[in-house]
Amino acid sequence: MKELALHILDIVQNATRAGATEVHISICENVQNNMYHIAITDNGLGMSEEVQNKVLDPFYTTRTTRKIGLGLPLLYQNARLAEGDIQIDSQPNKGTSIKAWFKHDHLDRLPAGDIPGTLMLIFQGNPHVRFVYSHNTDKGQFVFDTKQIKNALECNDPWNVPDYRKLLIDYIYQGIKGIGGETNSC
Repeated sequence: MKELALHILDIVQNATRAGATEVHISICENVQNNMYHIAITDNGLGMSEEVQNKVLDPFYTTRTTRKIGLGLPLLYQNARLAEGDIQIDSQPNKGTSIKAWFKHDHLDRLPAGDIPGTLMLIFQGNPHVRFVYSHNTDKGQFVFDTKQIKNALECNDPWNVPDYRKLLIDYIYQGIKGIGGETNSC
């Protein structure tokens, strides 16, 4: 994966496949302390301790459609390359929390990528799931809650309305940019 947004997409896809109805995605850019954190927490099926001990092995997967699972092993590798690490906490029937951190200015830290576009893909593919996205920097915080957006627009699926989709991508982009966050939006 060439950008952090794709890691986020992969983890969220795993969460929604595991039955999550609520997913929290958080990015924290702390330039002062030279840290870049990503945290994704869901209320899905969770994992047993046995599965948690295997998920960083690229030749292990719980999916039956293929024999390898590269998402978390690649995230782990990318975090380690940028002097970071990952932490996985999960409990069966309670959900999963995945945290990854990187040195913010490390040469090998992947770029953020198109966070607004990636979020829109996530929302479009999972209109029944509540997503709360928060982005924190040394300059402030931006929060985007799909439940609040649906209520404000009086629309259960605004991600699939072309006029709303463009407006919401721009809103997310401007929100992240407004606090000095990293995003490469088209």
